[in-house]
Amino acid sequence: MAKSLKSNLIEQHIEKIVLGVCFLLLVYVLSGWVLSSPREFAVPGTVGPGQTVKPEAIDAALAETAEQLYRKMEGAQPLAVQQDTSMQELVALQRAMAIRQGGILRTPACPQKPPPVPPRMVEIEKVPTENFASKLLAPSKPVVTLKRELPELEPLNDRVTAHVAAVFNYGEWVNGWRVVLRRSIITPSFYILNVNAEVREKAPNGEWSEPRPVKMTGFPLTGADGATIQIPQDIPKLPADFRKQLEEYLSGPETATGRASVSGTYINQVFQNLMAWEPYILQPEYYNIWLPGHDWVSWRQHLPKLDVPAWESPVGGALDETAQPGPAIAPPPGGTGVPRAPIAPPRGSRAVPDLIPPMMEGPAPVAPRTPTRAPVRTPVAPRAGTRNPYADMMPPMMEGGPMPARGSRTDYLRGSVPPMMEGPAPRTTGRTEAAEPTVTPLDEPQAIPDLQSQKTSGQLVLWLHDSSLANRKEYQFRVQLEVYNPLFCYPKECDKPEFAERMTLRTAFSEWSDKVSVVQPVEFFLAGSNESQRMVKVTVYAQHMGQYVKADFNLAEGHPVGETKKADVMNPLTKEREKRDVEFLSGATSVEFRFNVPFTLRGIPRQTVEMVYVDQEGALHTRSLARDRDDARRKELDELVKATAPQPVRPRPPTPRDRKTTPPRTPVPMTEGPMAPMYEGGRR
Repeated sequence: MAKSLKSNLIEQHIEKIVLGVCFLLLVYVLSGWVLSSPREFAVPGTVGPGQTVKPEAIDAALAETAEQLYRKMEGAQPLAVQQDTSMQELVALQRAMAIRQGGILRTPACPQKPPPVPPRMVEIEKVPTENFASKLLAPSKPVVTLKRELPELEPLNDRVTAHVAAVFNYGEWVNGWRVVLRRSIITPSFYILNVNAEVREKAPNGEWSEPRPVKMTGFPLTGADGATIQIPQDIPKLPADFRKQLEEYLSGPETATGRASVSGTYINQVFQNLMAWEPYILQPEYYNIWLPGHDWVSWRQHLPKLDVPAWESPVGGALDETAQPGPAIAPPPGGTGVPRAPIAPPRGSRAVPDLIPPMMEGPAPVAPRTPTRAPVRTPVAPRAGTRNPYADMMPPMMEGGPMPARGSRTDYLRGSVPPMMEGPAPRTTGRTEAAEPTVTPLDEPQAIPDLQSQKTSGQLVLWLHDSSLANRKEYQFRVQLEVYNPLFCYPKECDKPEFAERMTLRTAFSEWSDKVSVVQPVEFFLAGSNESQRMVKVTVYAQHMGQYVKADFNLAEGHPVGETKKADVMNPLTKEREKRDVEFLSGATSVEFRFNVPFTLRGIPRQTVEMVYVDQEGALHTRSLARDRDDARRKELDELVKATAPQPVRPRPPTPRDRKTTPPRTPVPMTEGPMAPMYEGGRR
């Protein structure tokens, strides 16, 4: 049976039912939201906590809040922010430590402020002062040359002079300080301010005396004001107000003007002058010295030979490799010295002339001084065709052969010169002439690079001169350096603040040099005897004005050996012979003479004379005439006397023009006598 196609009521209205339910839910939600919404709102800054305003008053409340905030911003004080001044102090220090190298002014760091660095990457440490001071090494053991010299200095006298030389390890000092200060804000500076030296002498009892400061001697320079400057006594020191100026400069801001900037110029000029004086402090010049046969020569002939490693192999880190050498300048006095550093500008060209003290002026350049040498006179044979004016007076033995016959006088006048005049060695005559001295060639002085090259290599040579010593004494020397303290005025950067109060630092003294002494300048030998008068004859040799002289003295028992006596010497300055008082004092005293003392010579018995004497130290000695006659030292001294004796000036032979001539007599005509007719005929 078929079903009915009619549906029920729910099926017919299902869609409407769902739509109605959704509408009711929507109405419920909207009504709940509207009923639960507040009728007032809270605006911050206008009312107190827990209070609200109506919606229509929100705009006015917001405007009032903004006005209140604006008034608070106008009346609020800005927060104080502490500025970091470490970078300013570092830049100020770098400017203060600006140094002059190779003629250009170089600042070690960049002048601009670097970009900010996170605090965790900056590790600034205080400087360990003990480790810092230990890097300042002492110079090497000095080498000394002690000689009796004649410097070109008025008054002209012999002086016992010591030339002391040492080597300073400059490269190790520079690298050591850079390593210690690498974690600090301080840039190290390397300024050598002075060289100190001490000397001690050996007493007669064999003990060394207490050390005393060396009286250094140097070549005098002429300052900018024309005054004489003695090196190194008058080397300028750091001014008294340097500490105040440096502290003021470091405490000021980086862009300060006025007094702080003036202080910076002042400090920079001070260090520039110290750099200009450094060559004269380390390597002062000395006077030329007189050497017989060589005239005036440089004192560097007596400079000690130094065992220094090759200067051509530089030590890494000694100096900035980009520094360029300065302009060439004139060599120092002596002619062969090392070039000097560029001299500071004259006082009139300084930026702050009123603040730079005159004592800090740089040394004026000294004109080079070349040792002079007098021309050596050599005998020259007479020209052919000239007549010897003394030919008639010379015996045949002086002519070198028989006298020419009277008829051959014409040949002689035409150029036939006697054999002696042609050049053979003249025979010995009754008049002795001084022989030409045998000149020993001088050794070449040790080649020493200029100061800049020495710094680059790391080996710095220093020397000094002392002319206040005495004969017959033994001496020892030691040296130390005085340098600038880069930690000066930086107490906060040192683990020991008192270390920053020291403006200068000193190295330890070097080892004592080997003992040196001068050979006794006065020596004597027995030359003869007189037994009947109980006297002996001695020959005393002495050295005066660079020349060896000798004199004979007759002694009796108990008399001193030698005395002051005049002798012929040549003045090297005037080139003239002079009679000067020469001290032939040997310090010895005769005690006893022994005559007819037997001895054997080549198996033959002989007799001689002996002299017992006491020397200056009180020791007894004995001299024998037989031994002294063949003594090698005596023969050597005789050769030195001949070599250094003043050469006599040979007189120039007179020329025919110098000889007086009389005009020939004209015969008078005879008017009387047997010859008169002849003259009368001649007139006709």
